[in-house]
Amino acid sequence: MSSLPGSLSPEDETLVQDLLAAHGFDSLTETQHQAFEARILDGGNHLLVAETGNGKTLCAEAVTKQMLDAGGRVAYLVPSKQLVKAKEEELNTWADEEYDVQQGGYRHADVPVATFDSFYQAMLRDTGGVRSLDLVVLDDFHIIYGERRGRGLEKAIAAVLDNNVNIFAMSATVGNPKELADWMNANLVVSDEERSIEIEEHPVMVEDQTDKKTQIVDHLRGNPGKSPYLVFNGSKPKTEARAEGLAETNAFADRSSRNFHSELRSRLDGMEPTRKLHDLATLMSKGVAYHHASLPSSIRNWIEECYEEGDLAALFCTPTLAYGFDAPVQSVVVSDLKRWTGGGMEYIHTYEYIQWIGRVARPGKGFEKGYAYPFYSDFDAASEQFFNDPDLEPVTSHVDSGDGLRWLILELVEMGWDTPEEIEDFLTETLFWHQLSGDRAWDDGTVDKRTRMRQKLREAADWLQKFGFLREKETEQRFENTRQGSAAVEFNFNVFGGYSLRSVHDLCADLESKDTFTAQNLLYQLAVFTDAYLSHDGFSTDFEDKLLNAEYLPDEDPAIVTGILGWYWSQGIPATEIEDRTNVDPTSIRMTARNLSRTLDAATPLFDAIQAEKPDWYDDFVTSIEKGVPREDLPVARHVHGVGRVTISNLRDYLTEMDTGDTRFDFQTETLAGGLGEAYEQVKREDQRSVPSERGPDRPDAGEAINGIR
Repeated sequence: MSSLPGSLSPEDETLVQDLLAAHGFDSLTETQHQAFEARILDGGNHLLVAETGNGKTLCAEAVTKQMLDAGGRVAYLVPSKQLVKAKEEELNTWADEEYDVQQGGYRHADVPVATFDSFYQAMLRDTGGVRSLDLVVLDDFHIIYGERRGRGLEKAIAAVLDNNVNIFAMSATVGNPKELADWMNANLVVSDEERSIEIEEHPVMVEDQTDKKTQIVDHLRGNPGKSPYLVFNGSKPKTEARAEGLAETNAFADRSSRNFHSELRSRLDGMEPTRKLHDLATLMSKGVAYHHASLPSSIRNWIEECYEEGDLAALFCTPTLAYGFDAPVQSVVVSDLKRWTGGGMEYIHTYEYIQWIGRVARPGKGFEKGYAYPFYSDFDAASEQFFNDPDLEPVTSHVDSGDGLRWLILELVEMGWDTPEEIEDFLTETLFWHQLSGDRAWDDGTVDKRTRMRQKLREAADWLQKFGFLREKETEQRFENTRQGSAAVEFNFNVFGGYSLRSVHDLCADLESKDTFTAQNLLYQLAVFTDAYLSHDGFSTDFEDKLLNAEYLPDEDPAIVTGILGWYWSQGIPATEIEDRTNVDPTSIRMTARNLSRTLDAATPLFDAIQAEKPDWYDDFVTSIEKGVPREDLPVARHVHGVGRVTISNLRDYLTEMDTGDTRFDFQTETLAGGLGEAYEQVKREDQRSVPSERGPDRPDAGEAINGIR
């Protein structure tokens, strides 16, 4: 720990001391001392690179608070939606009483907290006057390595630089920090402080590739004193299988006395737990769980809470927990140093490995040392890339060619940067432009930098025109997007899917080739487009027959998704009943349905692009897929607050029982809204002879609310 630097002004000393007190710290880390000595509070742009757990966040908060105290506004950006809420809460530990910190909130908040992608959109549109912000903080800056999120971050930074807004970026893992700082015109601070809590790496040789699960299970079972474990895996099936294997040993069965099955029901909003979720609760009762993106978000959050509270000894996961997971982890196991990339098995990136093991032994979690256990098969190759303090890969541009540049051109033209000069000016703020000079494979030195950029822009514009996204108004030296181009931009901004422009073009062609649209074939097209799937273990005969009769292949994932959502989910059939009828695992149906519903809704502009009239049933179908209720029950789901598929199912069952068991009710309609309305009318006639309601004058009862939607 270190005292405050002497270079701080009295005002800044007070600011830093207030932040330390808010977080319960009594002094600075060496990293923090070095950053303040490097005058990060003097304005301008800064890039802070330091080991995980050494206090980068407090530096960002100090820069943020200083700007707020001076009357400025700050955007605080994180990689994912899941981290937005957590960051909002963290900032409010010191800002709550004085400043307005909001998720989004570009128009009014002092500190809008958002993702990189959404911020880029806001900058293009100038949402809420976002271009007049005074500072942008980039948390987890190393996300710039990634293809999809990294592209969004690079474009967001370019927009910030284009509007002369200050930047404070921080990361533990970037391989070319000086180059990145030069690009952002930032003061670079690279801390020489070692990680505050040591990580011991103990590589483990894989003795039998065909039975790695057993070796991983044996390792964890044989080292119970090194728990809690966080175990990274290369796929969802491996994640689940290895967790189940450890649970079967009962090595951590006495970890907790919680009733996980009871808690599970409370996390499902009244839905019955599927077999998979029931089995997951059983694993948790044995001190083990798994975590991946196909689990419902409420279940993922619950698992994280249980782990953080010490009730799980081992949590198996995909990289879903690689960023922002600040839990008491004593040991990280990297089960798979290789993953399937489409071209074969390849090593993960070095920066990913360092990020994963960086989850271990975070400050304030009670561990004096952390442990990392990477499983390897070729020590020499793995050692060169991962062990013994390896060099990180350099960050390279994601908009330098191909789809990255094409999407950027479309987005800029759509938002008004429609001349070659304006597009070039924006592009000169990207990492692409900064890396045009230097030792690059295609930099042969025969043409100047500006000419090379124009050549790439020309190639991208020609491709966009060839596939019908863009047209060039040669007499005006200006570009404009076609219907398809405008629709593609709007679609991509709404789904955040990272889809290729060619796939969007092909989707439009598929839609255009249909003389008439049906809900089923449209859902199928979008399921193909999004690569949607649901896990299954062989089909029931009835479900397989239905797929065959619908002219879908039973083993084709989009056809399975289409059948499940169209025939069962959107009809309000409970998930457990879907499971019984089809043998398809319904655990991720709700999330799959929401994703496809969002994609269906976002695809609306594509109908205009192909000059096709949107079907009358379209909006109802989108909502029916999203909410999982039949079309005839949508009035209730849409207009009665808090009513979802479970409540509607229960109401329908109740009214059916009342209809058959009490002659007072004689429904003449099959819709739930109609049935509730008729029930209300009949009860109202009887209630006219009773004591008047005590409800307030502005608060209608549920019956009146239901009756009002008929």
